[in-house]
Amino acid sequence: MVLFTADKYGRPGHPTKRFNMIRKLRKRGSVKIIGGRASGKPPIVVFLDREFDYFKTVPRKFIIALDPGYNYIGFAVCEIKGGKLTVYCIGILETRIPEIKGLMTERREHRRNRRYYSRCKKKRLSARQDRVLTKFKMPRIVRSTDKSNATLRHGVETHLNLYRTAAGRPYPFKGRDESGGQLC
Repeated sequence: MVLFTADKYGRPGHPTKRFNMIRKLRKRGSVKIIGGRASGKPPIVVFLDREFDYFKTVPRKFIIALDPGYNYIGFAVCEIKGGKLTVYCIGILETRIPEIKGLMTERREHRRNRRYYSRCKKKRLSARQDRVLTKFKMPRIVRSTDKSNATLRHGVETHLNLYRTAAGRPYPFKGRDESGGQLC
């Protein structure tokens, strides 16, 4: 188990396994622990009296592993230290692809029904007025440039958004930056 860290401005630091240090700092009142236990969120240690100087920190390489799927996407944030793989964050994201596919099918049914009755109405009015009431519509080959499936596009976008989120922030924390603005 690791504890994620943040300075007094909410900027992330490296995760730590030094529980004794955190326990002593908590007794002194210089750190605050957010999350953990019943909340279901990972524990994050916020140092109330420290600022992280990013010029003095050691750069680390985090590995983001994604297990793509249709209903569920598995993800993990790891690091290789001393030839050993350390997993910092692991989880499963439930996608809405089947739900969206059902909604698109329902929408398509309503659209087809609406167009069917529109064609029937035009046919009926054309018979009354002894002329053809139609409007010009470009052929489908010319109208459609993007041939990819909408659910496929949604699935790819979901995977890319998860990767961007994991790459942008190595720990799940919401806080405030130096200027007081909200961090996502």
